[in-house]
Amino acid sequence: MPRALPLLIASLQLVPVSARALGREEVMAEAARFAQHPWEMRAANQKGTCPGEYRSDHALGKQIGVPYAWGGSMELAEFDRRIGAGQAAGSHSGDGILTCVAGVDCSGFVSRVWRLAKRESTSTLGTVTRPITLEELLPGDALNKAGKHVVLFAGTRADGKPIIYEASGSASRVRMATPSWSYLAGYVPIRYPGIEDKPVVASVPPAPAPVAPASDASAPPPPPAATAPQVVLASATTPAGGPVTTRLSLRYGADVGFTPASEDAQSMGPDYLTAGPKGTVALYDRVRRRVLVLGREGMRGSFDAGLADGLGFTRQGELIVMDGTRHQLRLHRSSGELLRTVDIPREGLLGALTLDDGVLLATSPEGEQKVIAELVNGKPQRPRKNVDLSQQQVLRWKERAGGGRIAEVGGESLTLPEKARVSARRVGTWIELVIATSDAGGSHLEVKRTLRRRGQVVNLPDATRGAYTPIADLAVDPDGAIVYLEPGAQGVSLTWLDAG
Repeated sequence: MPRALPLLIASLQLVPVSARALGREEVMAEAARFAQHPWEMRAANQKGTCPGEYRSDHALGKQIGVPYAWGGSMELAEFDRRIGAGQAAGSHSGDGILTCVAGVDCSGFVSRVWRLAKRESTSTLGTVTRPITLEELLPGDALNKAGKHVVLFAGTRADGKPIIYEASGSASRVRMATPSWSYLAGYVPIRYPGIEDKPVVASVPPAPAPVAPASDASAPPPPPAATAPQVVLASATTPAGGPVTTRLSLRYGADVGFTPASEDAQSMGPDYLTAGPKGTVALYDRVRRRVLVLGREGMRGSFDAGLADGLGFTRQGELIVMDGTRHQLRLHRSSGELLRTVDIPREGLLGALTLDDGVLLATSPEGEQKVIAELVNGKPQRPRKNVDLSQQQVLRWKERAGGGRIAEVGGESLTLPEKARVSARRVGTWIELVIATSDAGGSHLEVKRTLRRRGQVVNLPDATRGAYTPIADLAVDPDGAIVYLEPGAQGVSLTWLDAG
C-alpha cells in the first residue's frame, strides 16, 4: 500500500459519509441564526416538567438567542417546537443533563453548525478535527479547550480583536462576542475537514435606527435589597520603582458566586469591570446575576441585575446595565435603585451590543462596528458626526525592507512576532496592546498584554492563570488609575495601579 494512502483514508474518516462539504458562508450564517433567533419566554417555560428546584434564569417576554442548555444539541426547528410545547428554557451543569429543557451547550452548538453526524463534546472534538496554527484561522474554524469550552471563530475586528460565536453558560444563550485574545489563551485552534476553504464574503447589514429613550413609566420596580458579601482586603504594596498597587481579594463561593468545577463554569466568574468617579468600580457576578460596587477600602454595595452584557458609569456615578437579551439599558443608582429603563431597537440591529466609554455600538456578524448612540447622563442621544470608534484603531502597520512586522503603537514603533494575532485599543489615556501566538503544531494560544503611553509601559498579568477567564477585565478610572481582574485558583483579585 502506498505510504500516502493510510493518511488519505484517515482524513476521509473524519468527514461523515452522508455529509456534503459545507461552505464557510453556510457555517457562519447558521451560527448567526442561532445567536439572533427570536423566541418568547412564557410562564410555562420557567419550569416546564423539570423536577426539583430547577427554574430557568430567562425573563418573561421576547428574547434573542437560543438558550444555553447543559448537554443540549438541537436544530432551531426542534428548539421552537419544544419551547412552544412548554418545555423549560435552558439549564446549567448544576442542574445535570435534563430532557425537559430546550437549548444547546457550547459543543452542541458547534456540532450543529458544522452538521456533524453526532454531537461531539469538547473532549471528543479532536477526533473529527485537526489542529491549525493561529494565523491559519478562518471564519468557521473553532478554538477549543478540551473539557472546558469551545467557540466558533468568525474573524477579527478592525482593531484586531477576535469575533466569536459561542453558546455561553455565563450569558445563558448563544451570542456573538468580541473579547480580548486573553479570553482565548490556552485554547487550541481547530479545523473541521468537512468545510470547504472558500473565502467568506461579508455582507453589510442595514444601519440600525437611533435609540429613543423609553418613558419612566415602563421601568420595572426596583430590585429588592440584599446583604452585601464580605470582602477580604489584602495589604497595599508599593513595588520598588513601580506604580502604587492596591489589591482586593474576592473569594469564590463566598464573595462571588463561582465554582471552578465544570465546563460551563469556564466563563462564569466576575466580569464586565468598569471604573467610575471617586474611586468607585463595579463588576458583574455572572453566577449570582448581581452587580458589585467596590472601592479600595472594600465593598460599597451590591444589587440584583438579572442578565447583563455590559456595565458603564455616568459622569455622576450612576451605573448603566446593558441587557442584550431584552435589548435594554437600565440606569441604577450605586445603591441599586432603578432610575429608568431604555429600550434598544431590535429592527435592523444584528450582532453584538457593547458599551464602550459611554458609547453604545453594535458589531455586525461580519465584524463591522456601527455607533448607535452616545449615553449622556445615562440617556441615549443621537451620536455626533465626529464620534467614530474607528479612532480607537490605534494599531498602525508599517512596511520596511527586509521583512518583519512593524507596528506603531501610541507613537512608538515596535517589532512584533512574525506569526501572531495583534490587537490594540484605547483605555482611558492608555493603549492596551495584546499579542497572541501559537506554535507550528497549533498548540494552545499564549497571550501577552501591555499598557502603553509615552514614556510608560505596564506589563499586565495573564488573565487566564486562574480558574476562569473574564471576557472584559480592564478599566481606567477618571483619575487615570488602572484597574484589572486577576483570577486565581481560590478567588479573583481586583487590582488598582496608580501609574502616575
